[in-house]
Amino acid sequence: MLTGFLFITLGVASQLVNIAFGLWFAEVFVFFGAPYLVMRLSGYDAFRTAGVSRPWLAGAAFGLAIGVINFFALVVPLQVLSQALAPKALVELFDVSGIFKQQTPVELFGVVTGVCLAAPFCEEFFFRGLMQRGAVATLGTRRAVIVTAIVFSAFHLDPVGFLARVELGIVFGILAVRSGSIWPGVFAHLANNSVSVAIYFATRGSEVDDELPAWAPVAMLVVGVALLFALARLALGVPSILTPPFRAEDTARKLKSVPNLLIGWALAGLIAVAALVTVDGPGVRLNLVDALNPLKEPKKGEREGWRQSWDALYALRKEVRSGSAKLNEYEAARKAAIADRKTPK
Repeated sequence: MLTGFLFITLGVASQLVNIAFGLWFAEVFVFFGAPYLVMRLSGYDAFRTAGVSRPWLAGAAFGLAIGVINFFALVVPLQVLSQALAPKALVELFDVSGIFKQQTPVELFGVVTGVCLAAPFCEEFFFRGLMQRGAVATLGTRRAVIVTAIVFSAFHLDPVGFLARVELGIVFGILAVRSGSIWPGVFAHLANNSVSVAIYFATRGSEVDDELPAWAPVAMLVVGVALLFALARLALGVPSILTPPFRAEDTARKLKSVPNLLIGWALAGLIAVAALVTVDGPGVRLNLVDALNPLKEPKKGEREGWRQSWDALYALRKEVRSGSAKLNEYEAARKAAIADRKTPK
């Protein structure tokens, strides 16, 4: 409950003011920091309870392999199916590639590392390490894995990608159950996100049609599922692959200084926000203007004048960021561009 409340409030708000900062803030302070704090205040060793043992080579390699193969075997076909069934406007509204656009090099680095490093560890710590383990006692293992996967997907606030993320959550959940550690799931999560990001950058600006041929998802499904079964048989035949240094267990740990832990968590969050506003005030204000005046980048084949207007608006945005133009000029230009989009021609 606490994590959900913090995500909907602080997590979403932080991503509106700066997506790179918001990603790291949501992962570190919401999905990792808050649950860790609650576990410690409840008298538990948060790391041992969540199964945060030392990473081991076989488990890491197995998780990476599962993540890559599963991405092509099931995530891509499910995403293609969801996009085909969903209204076009909804698909465009929840186009997650937008987080990589209009970012400075530093912000882009923050977004990529947030997606590929912070999210895999922090989300697996909370969802599989704590939530799923807690749900097993009341729901049983299978239901706990499925329910946690559904909640995990819902937290991403993306109806188009909901089905694919539920499948991902089930895969990560099974890895956590079989190994008694979050690390195989962390590496599978890392591989999934990294492959997705790599494909985006590899195809960005490409003139190749974005749509896959109809046979491609089917071929990926057939070949990928066969490979997944082969990996599963390998893990069953060689149990040491998913044998961590220690398995997740509820371990009591006395907390000597409750006030210091609470104050430290809150103070670290406040310092992070203050640092963002101090270092990048213009960027924060620009992002707020963008959030209050939503405008999608023109797609291929749309009116040429819209593309020119978008390019001019983006150039003006960079000038505001550098201090050579005023924010109110950009806000007025953005509103004018929105009005132009709404005017039938």
